[in-house]
Amino acid sequence: MENVSWKENFGPVMTSNDPLIQKTAEFVQTALASNDASHDWNHIERVWRMSVRLASEEKVERMDCVVLAALLHDIDDWKYTGSNSNERANNFLLSQNVDAEKIDFILKIIKGVGFKEELSASNTPIFPELACVQDADRLDAIGALGIARCLTYGGHKKRVLYDVNSPPILNMDKDAYMKHKDGATINHFYEKLFKLKDMMKTNAGRRIAQERHAYMEEFLNMVHIINGEIVQDNDPRVQKLKGSTTTNYGSTRLGSTRGVTTISSMSEHSAASVPMSAPEVGTSPLSRFLIATRLNGTITFPAIPFLCIRAAPVKKITLLLFFISFLFFGWSALIFGLIVYLIYQASLPG
Repeated sequence: MENVSWKENFGPVMTSNDPLIQKTAEFVQTALASNDASHDWNHIERVWRMSVRLASEEKVERMDCVVLAALLHDIDDWKYTGSNSNERANNFLLSQNVDAEKIDFILKIIKGVGFKEELSASNTPIFPELACVQDADRLDAIGALGIARCLTYGGHKKRVLYDVNSPPILNMDKDAYMKHKDGATINHFYEKLFKLKDMMKTNAGRRIAQERHAYMEEFLNMVHIINGEIVQDNDPRVQKLKGSTTTNYGSTRLGSTRGVTTISSMSEHSAASVPMSAPEVGTSPLSRFLIATRLNGTITFPAIPFLCIRAAPVKKITLLLFFISFLFFGWSALIFGLIVYLIYQASLPG
């Protein structure tokens, strides 16, 4: 952190010369002052920043509406207000003498942002400005900050971290999702967060979501439950029991004397709805070897702009195999590996 101020670690502070955007930002900061940290002003500013980034790449026509919708998208959040209307956003824009067409357009974006709206049979058709704000909001729900926000909101609502008798509900419609207010915090990863990667609408959103999704997978792969206690992957009890028990969701009872359950194994309950890549503990000697040596996850390969290579998650075991090949076969193996990786990059969305 040398020569870098603390503030700079969190990205540029969002500002605008537009008087309406300035007044909107002030209004939202005041209105959300009592919110918990999962839906506070910092969240709004991150969505604002990401919306502008996505909208710039997508070359949207109405950047001012993107910004205003990003700022106002949580002002009427049904989880806090108990209402599914956009009344406060509408009244604020009216108070600023915004013309009717612009208000309707901004409210159309706000109405379409929420995850629950995409569960509805009559969800809002996607258009570029909505795609950018929606992706920005969903990107803030995944990755490291997404994990922090999920746990923060669960604590705010006094939800249990997990419930052995309440598995995730994976295929809810809008009404069921809105009524499902007391589910365990861990369930939310499977009911929503792991689905977001495949729901991105913009090219940049899809690229960014890859890494953030992989981080959530890695996080849950590192968490285990022994006798009702959540412990980390390097706990001696986990190492001792890994080779002798299975973790099929539902087959190892949480809190049992001998059982170890990786939270990530819950995804096997519905692979189509919740894609996961974590190997199942105890299924094969190779799986147990990869977990014991920490080679079962992914790492993010850095971007190389002059070769048009983007940052992307790569399996650790793949990198190890390429390194071994380089030791035996020299530069030819490295060139071959680079060609394979370029082909892999070309197959990525966006």
